[in-house]
Amino acid sequence: GKVFDKAKQAAEQYGGPIGGRVGAKLEAWKEPEAGLFLHGTLHVRVHRARNLLNVDTGIMGDVTDAYVRLSVDGRKGPRTETVNNSLDPEWEEDLKFSVGSKVSVVTLTVKDQDIGTLSKDLGRADIDIALVLENQINNAWLKINDQGSTLQVTAKFTDAKDEVQAPELPSAFHEWAGNRVTLFQDAHVPHDTKLPDVMIATGPYNKFHSLWETLYQAIQEAQHFIYITGWSVDTEITLLRDRPLGSEGFVKVGELLKQKADEGVAVLISVWDELMSIDNEALNKLVGVTKTG
Repeated sequence: GKVFDKAKQAAEQYGGPIGGRVGAKLEAWKEPEAGLFLHGTLHVRVHRARNLLNVDTGIMGDVTDAYVRLSVDGRKGPRTETVNNSLDPEWEEDLKFSVGSKVSVVTLTVKDQDIGTLSKDLGRADIDIALVLENQINNAWLKINDQGSTLQVTAKFTDAKDEVQAPELPSAFHEWAGNRVTLFQDAHVPHDTKLPDVMIATGPYNKFHSLWETLYQAIQEAQHFIYITGWSVDTEITLLRDRPLGSEGFVKVGELLKQKADEGVAVLISVWDELMSIDNEALNKLVGVTKTG
């Protein structure tokens, strides 16, 4: 169809040595006019800045509290820690940005962190992605404004095909072997739907599960604790859509969780709180849950 044709066209245009992978894009997503199709990870090491503007009071050593935000073609990415009261801050901090689309410009914005107000822009550097791919951004000093402020960074790109397939990720939990992973075709697969077999190493696979029913059964069978994480929890929805299971019928999520709590099962819910939603640590604590972006 139309999406496939666009993916094929992109593959023919950008299927060279850079990137190497092309996926169909959603119709509503608008990619940059120019740029290179990349699939992999952008690595930026922020070293230091010099001669930053002072936007604080200047009294008793109160000067700029600076941090650096990474973005790619306007898409906001990670940031460094804040270095307080310094016009020549040192970071030596690594930032990563996963990409799977056309990329034109990498932007590093230096900001002043304030409590109770929005962060102030101190300047920014726009880097052509071609310079990153040519390894020309190596301990480079970049001009960020017309007042003599500079930022030293190193940037490189690692193609997905060259990345380690099973990297060690920082985690608060210990690694465990022998875990079970269940793949779902969709959140809800009606029982009268016939789906094509999927070929795996052991042969055709056609045991398609319904995510909602699996979640329902897991909650019903829980004996010790239920731990739910995600963007939000809608207590008014029902997990069972086209057929009831057991005697409970089409029970709502909230009622189901209350029933398990009454049975002595610990019910724990962790709602997503995105610290990158706005550039103010104090305000994030107040509105981070509802202003995720």
